[in-house]
Amino acid sequence: MRSNYIECLRHLADTTWQKRMWVELEGKDDGYQEDLDLILTFLYDDSQVLHSPQAALGYVLSSPSEVQTAQSLDTALRRIIDAGTTSSDAEVIAMPIWRDVVEAAKNVLDVMRDEG
Repeated sequence: MRSNYIECLRHLADTTWQKRMWVELEGKDDGYQEDLDLILTFLYDDSQVLHSPQAALGYVLSSPSEVQTAQSLDTALRRIIDAGTTSSDAEVIAMPIWRDVVEAAKNVLDVMRDEG
């Protein structure tokens, strides 16, 4: 579960990957397209890490710092969700508040890397 969480974070932190996959739709022809909705489903529903970061401590998250940064990512993503879930992925990543999601995801990855 932790490795899937890290993979989602990498995608949220990588604007080049987002442009390739969500704007240019690279890989769409091979039948599998990872989109923002799939990432959100994993983060909130499947793993429930962002639904309740504190509850994920010891399960997916390994430190209070990871919980805190996950809460910041949740806050940034909820701003996007509240702004309009009917927008396409390309429209979402063009929103000025998307930068907050990217930075929050980078921060989580930095904390995870620093804490080993």
